[in-house]
Amino acid sequence: MTKRMKLKLLRKWFVQSLAKPIRLSAQHFAELLEVLFQENTTEEDATELMTQAGFMERKRSRGTFYVVPTDELLGYAYRNGIDVSIFFEGQGKTG
Repeated sequence: MTKRMKLKLLRKWFVQSLAKPIRLSAQHFAELLEVLFQENTTEEDATELMTQAGFMERKRSRGTFYVVPTDELLGYAYRNGIDVSIFFEGQGKTG
């Protein structure tokens, strides 16, 4: 898969939402992208791709981005048996 195709898919799969961001670590992004792209993806590769796709990286936590999964990503994951529960861990807690 070409880099251009990867960037296009990332933009299609994720949206930015600063109102209610979901934060994923570089490790989680790398693991997810490895499954989605079906090729090895390091944390550095994942960070570079997410940055180039235009997603905002957290200042204090390199490789962590503010994203929300789109319905397209959730549908793709469901059809292909990919676990995306990491997007929702810790969500909905009040405090």
